[in-house]
Amino acid sequence: MDLNSKVYILVDNPRSPNNYLPAEKYGELRILFDHNISPTHLQRIFPELRQKIEYVTAEDYLIPTGSPALIALAGHLWLAKLGVINLLTWDRETQQYYNVRALA
Repeated sequence: MDLNSKVYILVDNPRSPNNYLPAEKYGELRILFDHNISPTHLQRIFPELRQKIEYVTAEDYLIPTGSPALIALAGHLWLAKLGVINLLTWDRETQQYYNVRALA
């Protein structure tokens, strides 16, 4: 892990909060959206999502939360920009995040 890495949480809904603190070992936590995104608003959100991940690097991570369509759009933008994505996935048994690195 790079000391300057960031962990982007796609959606952190305050109505159903999750504990993302275990992901801090990968980098600084940053929330992209703090509310659920309705499928009918995805087209409107797309430019905002593009802007919010404009400065991601190959050393950053994404926690894919929220609507499957939003997750797919975020993954597409990330891979198109960098050619690689680090997804943090939660393991219920070990109670920790694991990095799944994927190449375009």
